[in-house]
Amino acid sequence: MNSTAVGVDIAKNVFQVHYVDQESGEIVNKAIKRAKFLEFFANRTPCLIGMEACGGAHHWARQLVKMGHQVRLMPAEFVKAFNIRNKNDAADARAIWLAVQQPGKPVAVKTEMQQAMLGLHRMREQLLKFRTMQSNALRGLLTEYGEVMGKGRAKLDKEMMAERGIEVDHSSVHRWVIKPLPVFEKAFRRRKRPVGRSWRVDETYVKIKGQWKFLYRAVDKAGNTVDFLLRAHRDKAAARRYFEKAIDQNGEPETITVDKSGANLAALEALNVERPTPIKIRQNNYLNNIVEQDHRAVKRIIKPMMGFKDFRCARIILSGIEIAHMIRKGQMCDDGVASTAAKQFYSLVI
Repeated sequence: MNSTAVGVDIAKNVFQVHYVDQESGEIVNKAIKRAKFLEFFANRTPCLIGMEACGGAHHWARQLVKMGHQVRLMPAEFVKAFNIRNKNDAADARAIWLAVQQPGKPVAVKTEMQQAMLGLHRMREQLLKFRTMQSNALRGLLTEYGEVMGKGRAKLDKEMMAERGIEVDHSSVHRWVIKPLPVFEKAFRRRKRPVGRSWRVDETYVKIKGQWKFLYRAVDKAGNTVDFLLRAHRDKAAARRYFEKAIDQNGEPETITVDKSGANLAALEALNVERPTPIKIRQNNYLNNIVEQDHRAVKRIIKPMMGFKDFRCARIILSGIEIAHMIRKGQMCDDGVASTAAKQFYSLVI
């Protein structure tokens, strides 16, 4: 790749390109139509291309990388400092050209799947905000008719149902979750597929009544969930209780990989003293990335909740979240009959 730096100001239809020709020393600042943009760079030797991390930048970055170019996406705030003239397309392209040659931390180019997941989360957040807006608007409208509703969606739902003579308290829905989930968990464990014998163990944080508690989790090297356990403390006793439960439910592993936590290491060493064949212990943060990434599937569901108020309820609800997560990963024996994750979950009742 040559040392030519190119600044690109992307837009909907017309892009602005700024660079210095290495052979003639000419300063080139010209507009290129969208249809001709990739063709322009396809005919050039690989070079360093700078763009602002704005709408469409990740798409064009992926296309240019395929051609062999090095693409650096930069935050708009970083580029703004190099714009010394009136703001227009030509000045912006020159500012990007100056910025791409300076040291700084670029924005990572996202894959299509990463952008799709981010878009999904943003749309869900927008729906939650819209639901709150609708609830507040309805509460304000009812006030004009002399009906004063309590603050919060749960109170609004309860009072609206009471107007129709139906008594459904949010605690009733809560009980519908708390009562059957332990039964579901027992049924699922009878139909759970065996896991591998190389485990990655880590703990993540869960807030209960404003205090952080610890959810111990493990996956095998294929990413299948081994087991989980919510504990109030992060110490040797908690780690040992988790390992004993996981081994009792899933059999003895050959290798357990943990992070640099001294409590996990001490618990495993204490277990090995009592075993004729000790379990191989590895402390490796890199190998534990797989379980740390798997935490996200659980935390993504916990985040929009109103928070846990009771340790027992949190433990039961988390077991339901973990069961659903394992079913989606294909860890439930389905007797050779293909079915959706929802149908498999419902089948635990039968």
